[in-house]
Amino acid sequence: MEACELTGYMQNPMLLQELLEKLPTQLKLQWPMFPKDAKTPSMEFLSKWIYDIAEAASQVTSPLYHKKSGSLNHHTEAPKKQVKEIKCVVCNEPGHKIHSCPSFKAAPHQQKMSFLKNHKLCQQCLNRHHQKCQREKVCGIRGSRSKHHPLIHEMQPTLEAAKSSSLKGPAMVTNVHTPKGNHTQRSRESGSTYFSVIPIQFINKTKVTNTFAFLDEGSALTLIDNKIFKQLGLNGVPDPLYLKWTNDTTREENASERVTLMVANPHNGNHFHLEEVHSVDTLDLPVQSIDIRALAKEFPQLAGLPIASYTNARPSILIGTNNWNFVITLKIKEGAWHQPIASKTRLGWTLQSFTPSRATRANVSVRMCGCRDADAKMHNIIKQAFSLDATTAKPLSSLEETQALTRLESTTALKNGRFSLKFYYLIATQTH
Repeated sequence: MEACELTGYMQNPMLLQELLEKLPTQLKLQWPMFPKDAKTPSMEFLSKWIYDIAEAASQVTSPLYHKKSGSLNHHTEAPKKQVKEIKCVVCNEPGHKIHSCPSFKAAPHQQKMSFLKNHKLCQQCLNRHHQKCQREKVCGIRGSRSKHHPLIHEMQPTLEAAKSSSLKGPAMVTNVHTPKGNHTQRSRESGSTYFSVIPIQFINKTKVTNTFAFLDEGSALTLIDNKIFKQLGLNGVPDPLYLKWTNDTTREENASERVTLMVANPHNGNHFHLEEVHSVDTLDLPVQSIDIRALAKEFPQLAGLPIASYTNARPSILIGTNNWNFVITLKIKEGAWHQPIASKTRLGWTLQSFTPSRATRANVSVRMCGCRDADAKMHNIIKQAFSLDATTAKPLSSLEETQALTRLESTTALKNGRFSLKFYYLIATQTH
């Protein structure tokens, strides 16, 4: 600082305090005991004090001598490791593991369990290990919380309240699983639910395939069942998916392919392109039936709408918000509360409703709030309180002034434009 002629910094107390804060605690305590010539110590005092401490420390410590060290880099060619070829333990075919083996996926449940037991494979990760499995993911199929692998989930042929496997979709209706197939039971007594299921046509060159689509505004993707994907003879771009639903339920689709499909509205024949459609192994959307004639008799708002009746229709494609032009509603027909709503989309008219059971039907009560009247009353009360507390100007006068004004008002009168005054005479009486 002296060499640079920065004399102003030599007396800077803030700079001095910052340097003191960087010292160890023991030296901070010694600094106030160091004798100083001025009330405000300068940087020169601090420099001399630190120099004396360094001199004292050098006298009680011995110098350290470090040996010189160096390094020599040399290159050697390591032997190439032989990469072990991946081979499936089920079909003995190279290139894939048991997770993506078609033979294992198509095998019955009992055969899968016997194979895992005979080969001592873990039911959680489908691998062989001797310690506790580190895989903590649950199955997730139909809401299962078991920690087995989804490929060995057993579909029980009993009555159960099945949850939908459509990703990020609403809660589904109760499906009844029987040996003859799956169908949906609905009744006016137990309540009915209709989802946005609509008949569409797939067009691949000259081939036209009739199917049903599920319009889901809660899904971020458009998914197609692998069965109809192969039936159409489509070839897409490999694009693996990692799907996630509520409660951290996940699903991996490593064999997914991405394509662009052409669909048509069966009612008017309009053609559209669905972009970014991903194939999935099993879509498994709920089965739905609609009798539009019976519904139109019960709900007049549905009469005359071009809605087709169908029985036990299972959608093979789920259209999400990445194709929002086909999901959004252009026009609606609605009736009373809890009655079905007909929605018009670019792919046609669809039906939506949820009618609760009579036993659980909730009565909706509307309460009119009187907040405005209460506010007005409160405003008037506060206004009156301020008016009572308001002070009025009162003249300040003495007793003599008040008596003079009173006498003036009593003796003065205005008559014919003139004031008349009354004079009082004091008659003095002299006593002899």
